[in-house]
Amino acid sequence: MSILHRPSKNFSFLHCVYDFLKILRVIYDLRTKEDDLNLFTILHYDIFHVDPLDVLKISRAASDHKATLFDIVADPGLLDTLELKTKVEILAVLDKLSAWQGIDANSTFVEFFEKVLNESGYLNWVLHEPDAHNRITRLNTLFASAKQMNSLDHSLNLKTYLENIELMQTHGLRLEETQFAPRDQAIVLTTAHSAKGLEWEHVFLYKVVDGAWGNNAVRDLIKLPASILPITGAMLEKEELNARNFEDERRLFYVALTRAKTTLTISYALGYSAYGKVRQATPSLFLTEITPDCLHPVDTTQTEAEVAGHLEKLLKTPARLNATALGAEEQAFLQNIVDDFALSATALNSYLQCPYLFKLNNLLKVPRAKAGYLTFGTAVHAGLESFLRQFMDTGSLPPIDVLLSSFKVALAKQIMTKEEYHKRLEQGIKVLTAYYQYFEADFTTPLLLENFSKVQLGDITLTGKLDRIEWLDKEARTVRVVDYKTGKPKTQGQIMGTTQDSRGDLHRQLVFYKLLIDLDNRLNFKFGEAELDFVQSPSDSGKSGQHHFTISDADVESLKSTIHEAMAEIRALHFPRTPDLSICAKCDFKEHCYPSGIPANHD
Repeated sequence: MSILHRPSKNFSFLHCVYDFLKILRVIYDLRTKEDDLNLFTILHYDIFHVDPLDVLKISRAASDHKATLFDIVADPGLLDTLELKTKVEILAVLDKLSAWQGIDANSTFVEFFEKVLNESGYLNWVLHEPDAHNRITRLNTLFASAKQMNSLDHSLNLKTYLENIELMQTHGLRLEETQFAPRDQAIVLTTAHSAKGLEWEHVFLYKVVDGAWGNNAVRDLIKLPASILPITGAMLEKEELNARNFEDERRLFYVALTRAKTTLTISYALGYSAYGKVRQATPSLFLTEITPDCLHPVDTTQTEAEVAGHLEKLLKTPARLNATALGAEEQAFLQNIVDDFALSATALNSYLQCPYLFKLNNLLKVPRAKAGYLTFGTAVHAGLESFLRQFMDTGSLPPIDVLLSSFKVALAKQIMTKEEYHKRLEQGIKVLTAYYQYFEADFTTPLLLENFSKVQLGDITLTGKLDRIEWLDKEARTVRVVDYKTGKPKTQGQIMGTTQDSRGDLHRQLVFYKLLIDLDNRLNFKFGEAELDFVQSPSDSGKSGQHHFTISDADVESLKSTIHEAMAEIRALHFPRTPDLSICAKCDFKEHCYPSGIPANHD
């Protein structure tokens, strides 16, 4: 059965990504090679393609030789004697574990996290599962927590991360999982404590039995015979404590009952399975305290007859879906996101490039570490913003030291290794020094910096952040929109999309910015022209990297049509893979889409 649900705010998700955390644990265990159970567990994971019988043979060999599983797997000669079907795959697992251990020592933790996620095949496996959207949501929650830990502690490594996770689990600390189902189309799973102050039309309480609701007494760790344990004041205090606990549970039961606006369904079984045995259960005493007129017993004979059929369906291994096919639950999940989706220029370009890539990056938001060139770009943008904001505030151009120190502060906040930091620091100082010296006499006071716009194009929400807005003609109330680029400088043709290696994404982005300004009623000026400023150009070639463009009304109307067409496809949940396979060569998901390699025919 596939039932849409959303957890309560403090729902614990760690069990949902337990298998990935187990892989991380084994990577750390490789240092001591002490915990065989974890290695035994992950060798059974489908992603490693190891024959289960081979795992049993290795385990038996470890026992016979009084060695660890790690020792056996690391001995190719001994493996030869076991007549294994998947020896190559087993050795590949060990090689990967060793390689990941090295990456942990020489990379940022988020880079390490992403490497393991991709190279293990775990992400690819998740993306092919029928409930991929649920699993990705939980992986994102885990990845977000890792990024937060790494941003607070740039020296975070696997050891510290696992200690943090263990500490969270020990103390019941939980991460808030992203909501992934429509509120009006999903059941809510919650505890009675978390439900305080909330109400629903229909509430279901299950397992309302003695011990779960009432008589959940505080017990001693070691029970002593009554004959040798005289009644003492301590015992009386314990009885009073049990009585108080009973009253607390009664009040909590009342809270649970009163969460229902229309109907309340209470259920319990006569027995529950635990540790291989069925234990008889007694209905909670609290049920006897409910006014009989309010209770309406339900005949469950038919329901019980249907249980076997439901169990059979649940126990069947679900067939894997085509990567681009959507199940009913995933459709509801994606529809919930799309209904509130605000389209940016980057998102639009992503969809036009490959709708399936757009789904992975912009809707599912597959966990990704920030590449070095992106962290560099973020720091350069932040440095320029801080420098220019001081220019706005004082009216005089700050010295170059302000620009460089602003960049250094911004770079220090990024998650990267020491080696990457020093590399980007040297690069940034070189680039920004050349940029400042080249344009020192031409800097103009900005009108707005990092201006965020959120506007409506009919029923479509558009959003974007403009790096810099400055007066083009103050009397005519026209402005120039400046967008900084820290990548390799592009030619005019590459920007416009008239060359073979360009699709015109950058020009489309500039037209998008004009549309944002045209639709933003808060602004008291008009769009005049756009400027792309390739910051590295003065450093690379000693020339200006600024390109200016006027945007015509025809450009804007063409973009509007493109936006309407793209959003219609997005709202229809149409996310096919791009037919242009030349795009796939540089895509991070090429092995996910084409495990056997990208087809040779790109036509």
